[in-house]
Parts: sequence; structure tokens; C-alpha cells
Amino acid sequence: MKALIVEDHALFREALRGVAEMLGATEVMEARTFEEGCCRMAEEPTIDLALLDLHLPDRHGLDVVRELRRRHPAVPLVVVSADEDPCSMRDALDAGAMGYIPKSASREVILQALGLVLAGEVFVPRHVLDAMPAPSLARLPREVQLSTRQRDLAELLAQGFPNREIARRLGIAEATVKAHLTRIFQVLGVENRAQAALAAKAILARVNSESALPATAISSRAVELERNQT
Repeated sequence: MKALIVEDHALFREALRGVAEMLGATEVMEARTFEEGCCRMAEEPTIDLALLDLHLPDRHGLDVVRELRRRHPAVPLVVVSADEDPCSMRDALDAGAMGYIPKSASREVILQALGLVLAGEVFVPRHVLDAMPAPSLARLPREVQLSTRQRDLAELLAQGFPNREIARRLGIAEATVKAHLTRIFQVLGVENRAQAALAAKAILARVNSESALPATAISSRAVELERNQT
């Protein structure tokens, strides 16, 4: 595995290098500025993971994520920042980051987060997910066609559980979880895991407040699909 660290503070670069090596990185490149990071990525097209700060000497804010995502769409980007504002985290994920790790996080949390990202998942700290504002209900479909299993999965997704834990709790394979997530993304009209979790929170809150099922109406077709998939 090849990793790139784009961070202007030497002490934190060293800490992230240690974490990357613990995850099995055989080559860890470092960059202190945005442009230096772009050059590194252009020189080495097989980077497996990029860790970046949002506040660099020559560029700061979400432009860092957007520009790197535009230039290298296949490279998983993870923001590691001192900014712990939930809205900033949500904006970074919407901009294309596959994870947002506060610099105050422990090494164990960072290892877990990067492990999830390398497995193709999106990492958001659970307490941050709880604090992030849910999308407006007006933007969500009034009737969401989810099977019983998919609704159970959506509840766990809204709580921030990774695929492996969801599979364990529901007694199904991870591949089945991924299949259900694909369907949930389509139904909710979202593009990534973080958006889906927030949308699920909003819809489940609406269901609870109405004490009825129209927001998660289960059609006979959905039930049949559920039987076939499980």
C-alpha cells in the first residue's frame, strides 16, 4: 500500500506516517503544501490513500478536497483536521472525502477509520454524525419503499455502524449489506454513506413522530425482494 500525507506540521506528519505503516503501508510520501501534494500524486498514480489537512500554506478549505478529487477521482481522500465543526465535516464529505478524522482522535480511532476507508467505506465519528444536521424533510421522498430488513439496516446506518458490524447484528453477509445499501442510496437519492445516514435519521424521526408507516411503506414487491435477497 502506498500512502500520501499532505500536512504542513512535521510532528503530525510523523504521527500519521506511523499509523499508515501500522496499516501495512510499504511507501509513505509526504507533502507540506497543496501543490507539493498534487505533484506527488501526479508522479505516483498508484497511491492507495491520501491523508490531508484542510488548512495548508498555499490552499485551505474545501477547495483542497474538491481539487484533489477532480484531479485524482480514484484515490480515497481522508481529511485529518483540527476543525471539529460538524458542518465542516459534512461539507468535506459532500465534497468527496471518504472520511473526516479530528486531530484530537486517538491512534486507535484513526486506525479504525482508515481501515474502514481502505475497505471502501466512509468514516464519520459517531458523535459527529449525531450532531450533524439532518437534511430537510422537504427534500426527501415522502414515501420510501424499504423492506423490513432495509429499514433495520437504515436504523443501524443512522447510528454510524460500519458494514461489518451491521452484518453481524443482522446476521447477514457483508455482501448483502452492500446490496441493501445500494438500494437505500437509490431510494433516498443520495450519493454517499454520510448522506444516507443523515437522510435515514430524518426519515426515521418522521416515522416515529407520525407513529405510522407511510414514510417507510413496505410494498409487496419490496417484501418479495427481501425474501429473495436473504
